[in-house]
Amino acid sequence: MTFMLTNDAATVLIDGLDRYLHPVTQMALVKRLSELVRGDNPRQIVVTAHSPYVLDVLDAASVVVFALDDNGRVG
Repeated sequence: MTFMLTNDAATVLIDGLDRYLHPVTQMALVKRLSELVRGDNPRQIVVTAHSPYVLDVLDAASVVVFALDDNGRVG
């Protein structure tokens, strides 16, 4: 997992949130991150994951899915 945060970061980037974590732990972590987004000092949190368990605890409006098109471009 790659995690980037500075003391005053308005944006948090987490790559591979689901790697090496049990599904229950994945869901608990995503719930906690969701609380940070809505808290007194909100942050934008950008996460990459392949786990369906991560999606189970998120609002659909907060999910962006990327896929390759027929020309091999991400969209």
